[in-house]
Amino acid sequence: MTDQIAYLNPAKQRLPVMPEAAPALVIGRKYQLVGENLPDDIHGICGNQSFSAHSGSVLPRQNNGTHYDGYLWDSDSLSALSAVSVVAGEGEYIALNANTPVASNRFALSHTTLTKPEIQLQENGPQLSLQAGFDFIYTADAIAARLGVLNLVESHCFVVLKNGEKHDLLESADEQKMLFLKPGDQQEVINPIVDVSNSHEVLRQSRTQSISHDIPEFVEGIEMETMTVLEQYQTFFLHRELPFSEENIWTPACAPISWGWSIRIARRHDDEWGIARQKLLMPTVGHNGMEMPVWERNTRDL
Repeated sequence: MTDQIAYLNPAKQRLPVMPEAAPALVIGRKYQLVGENLPDDIHGICGNQSFSAHSGSVLPRQNNGTHYDGYLWDSDSLSALSAVSVVAGEGEYIALNANTPVASNRFALSHTTLTKPEIQLQENGPQLSLQAGFDFIYTADAIAARLGVLNLVESHCFVVLKNGEKHDLLESADEQKMLFLKPGDQQEVINPIVDVSNSHEVLRQSRTQSISHDIPEFVEGIEMETMTVLEQYQTFFLHRELPFSEENIWTPACAPISWGWSIRIARRHDDEWGIARQKLLMPTVGHNGMEMPVWERNTRDL
C-alpha cells in the first residue's frame, strides 16, 4: 500500500534555480568602477567629454585608487578588462569582461555616395563643390536618444599665381583635424538629425554633406593660375540618451566614415575654369573600430 501511494503521489522534483542575468550596462552612461590595480587608461571608458566649436576633447578619469567614475562609450573595450567591476547597487557589482551585457541602439550604414566634383557660377563668383551621401538605419533597441552628426577635416588648399608664387588658402596644422563648419551658418557642433523613443522605433534616412570652395580670380592682386584642394573628412554619427544630464554623454553610433578628394583646377582653352586632375576617396567605414572625435580648432576661424 505504501508503494502504491508513493507511485500515485510522487515527490515533487525541485528544478534548479537559475541565477538572475546581470542587468545590461547602457552605452554612454556614467558608472562607478571598482577593482584592484585599476588601469590608468581603458579605451572606451572616459572621465567626461568637452565639445565646443573651438575644441573637442575626451577628459581622463579621476582615479581614486580603489574606484573612479567613468562613462562607457565603447563596449569592445570590455574584453580587455579583468578584476574590474561596476557598482550596480548597494552591495551589487557587475564584472566587466567580454560577456558583460551591454545595451545600445543600433546604427547600420546601408549605402554611401560621393558626387562628381563640379564648378558652378554663384553670385560671388565660380565655386568648386562636392557632396557626400549616407543612407542609414537607426533602431532604438535600448534607449530614447538623439542622433546627431559632426565632420572633422584635414585640409590643404593652395593656389599658384601667374608669377609662380604659391599661396596657402587653408591649412591643417601638423595634420591635425579641424571641426568643419560652413562659413556664415549658425551651425551647432553636433547637428541633430532626429530624436527617437525606446519603443523599437526604426528610422530610415539619407544624410548629405556638401563641401564648397570659392575660386578666387586674384590673390593679393595677382591673377590665379591653378587651385589645388587636398582634403580628407571624417563623418561621425553620434547618439546620446534622452533626456540629457550629467549621467550621460555623446557616444559614437558607428566607426567614423572617411572620405575626401584631391583636385586641381586650371583655365581651359576657352578661358573658363575646368578640372585638370581629380581623385576621389569614396566613403569608407573605419577599420579601427569606434573613435571619439577630437579637434583643436574649426574651419570657420581660419
